[in-house]
Amino acid sequence: MIDTRMTMGEALRTVAEARPRQEVLVCGTTRLTNREILASVDSLARGLAALGVRHGDRVAALLPPGPEYVYCFFAAAALGAVIVPLNPDVRDPALGDVLADAAPTALVTTRPVG
Repeated sequence: MIDTRMTMGEALRTVAEARPRQEVLVCGTTRLTNREILASVDSLARGLAALGVRHGDRVAALLPPGPEYVYCFFAAAALGAVIVPLNPDVRDPALGDVLADAAPTALVTTRPVG
C-alpha cells in the first residue's frame, strides 16, 4: 500500500511489485506493464548512478512525451534526484543556455546534442 510518506520511486516499486503484470502505460502501439516499467527504471537508475548522479542532483530530460520520459522521471526519483524537463524541440544554442543555468549532473536524451 502506498502512502504520502513514500517517495515517487518507493511508490512505483510498491505498486509494481503488487501488480507486476498490470498494463499501466499505453503510448501509441507500445503497451507496458508495471514489471516492464520498473525494469527500465531500475536499469536507467543504475546507469545514472554510475555517472555520478546522487540525491539532490539535477537530471535534465531532453525527451519527448512517452515511455522514455516516464523511465527518466522515476529513475531520477529513485535516486532522490530532481528532474529538469526540457522541451525536446529546443535547438542547440538555446539548449546550451538552459543547461548552463540548470547545471544538471546528467542529461538524458534520445537525440544527438552538439
